[in-house]
Amino acid sequence: LAVALKRRQHKSLTLLSLQCNNLSNEALEEIIGALSGYNKLKSFGVAENVCMRDQKYYDLLVDIIDLNCITSSMKNAETLGRLRDNAWDEEKALNVADYDSDCGEYFCAEEGDDWGWLGHFIGKN
Repeated sequence: LAVALKRRQHKSLTLLSLQCNNLSNEALEEIIGALSGYNKLKSFGVAENVCMRDQKYYDLLVDIIDLNCITSSMKNAETLGRLRDNAWDEEKALNVADYDSDCGEYFCAEEGDDWGWLGHFIGKN
C-alpha cells in the first residue's frame, strides 16, 4: 500500500480507512510517510486488534487520526480533540458515563468508542 501511495501521481485522496487490519507499527509508519504529499486527505481512520497496540502506535497516528472514526458521537470526538490538543479545562472533571447526559463534561462510552485513544489522550494531557 505504501509503495502504491508513493507512486501515485495524482495525490487527490481525501479519505483512507484501514479497518480490521493487523498492520505492524513499521507498516503504519511507512503508510503514514507515503501520505505526506496528500494535502487533500481529510480523514484517516484505523481500526484493528486493540491488543496489538503499543505507545508507538498511538504516537504514529496521534496527529492524523480522524477522531470521528474512533468515537460513537460528535461530543466524544470533541472531548478527545480537547484532550489531544491539550485544551482541557483542568478545573473540570472528565466523567465517563454509559448513558447520554447533559450534566457536565463526560465521555459517553458506547459501542464504537475506542478506549485506547481515550486512555492515550488522558495520559498525555
